[in-house]
Amino acid sequence: MKILGLLHVYFWLCWLVIGGKEVEPDYYQIDCRLYNEAGELVAAFPGFTCSFATNGEWLGLNQHELVLYDSNNNRKFVFPYWVHHELRFSRDESKIYFLSSVVKKWKGINTRFDVINVADKNGKLLASWSLADHAEEIIRLFHQEQLLPAMPFKMDKNTLPVDVMHEFSHLNAIAEIPPNALEFILPYMKRGNLLVTFNGLGRIVIFDPQLKKIEHIFDNDFLDLGDYGFHDAQILPNGHLIVYKNINDWENRKFSSLNEYDVFLKRMVWSFKLDEPQFSLNPINGTIQVLPNDHIVISDNSHGGRVVEMTRSGEMIYQRFNDRVDKETELPVMIYRAKKVAADKFLVNNILGASLK
Repeated sequence: MKILGLLHVYFWLCWLVIGGKEVEPDYYQIDCRLYNEAGELVAAFPGFTCSFATNGEWLGLNQHELVLYDSNNNRKFVFPYWVHHELRFSRDESKIYFLSSVVKKWKGINTRFDVINVADKNGKLLASWSLADHAEEIIRLFHQEQLLPAMPFKMDKNTLPVDVMHEFSHLNAIAEIPPNALEFILPYMKRGNLLVTFNGLGRIVIFDPQLKKIEHIFDNDFLDLGDYGFHDAQILPNGHLIVYKNINDWENRKFSSLNEYDVFLKRMVWSFKLDEPQFSLNPINGTIQVLPNDHIVISDNSHGGRVVEMTRSGEMIYQRFNDRVDKETELPVMIYRAKKVAADKFLVNNILGASLK
């Protein structure tokens, strides 16, 4: 183990020397709007969550309709799927990752099954992996045989356009694994593999880029996530896994947290309680991003929707609340996704962005 630990450090140092420099992002993205670091609105697009490409194209999700737009903001392709939660371009922007859902009978009941999708930039589906086709495999791999007689998760029947009262797990994040310090030691940590959260079944899973094979499963014995209550996960350049955990229950007190794990040594190495006075429990949504300067960016809905940039110790560097206000709560409307992005090339190449810059 000591030798392997030294190898870990060696490859981490090699990664820093050879290719560890990331582009410093300088725009805050709140759903489909871009703000500069002074907090000024630079560009806004339709939809409640978006993803932007350097050539001026972008993805927009409106309700559950996912649209790929060209740089003139014309519809290039409408995906014929019920899309939710995640949509993003691959690191090289040649592919699109998104999550969708299908409804099928399972044990005699209409049940929602989530689907992982990879498409090209013309909308052609390159690969997909559906829980509907792999339910029994997942039960076996996750050691969830006790779930066989019942549904793993009960949902609001109004969530889908058809009458559905149950879903099988709940996928809510997909992220491409970047170049990292562990990819030469642990084969499943290879760059380009896909990390997917299985909320409702308490697992985080790594797939190969073509979705043909499950490469690895991070289970609950290691992460201690519980079955429910985590919303985002990413692999960092140092090979660590970071997770936005919505619900921790300790001594009858619930709180949200940010957790970082060393997947090689299988232990938590950093955790931050999203606690009062700056935060409170954020039971739904929530995203996390670690910047090249090691600051943390999160979307937080505990005091109304906002994007927050902070240090590891919790010092607030930047915060911006959603411009939109909920008429019932009088709080800023919940933010679906927030992060910091390098959007200069997008703003130059997109006709609306170029006109507003």
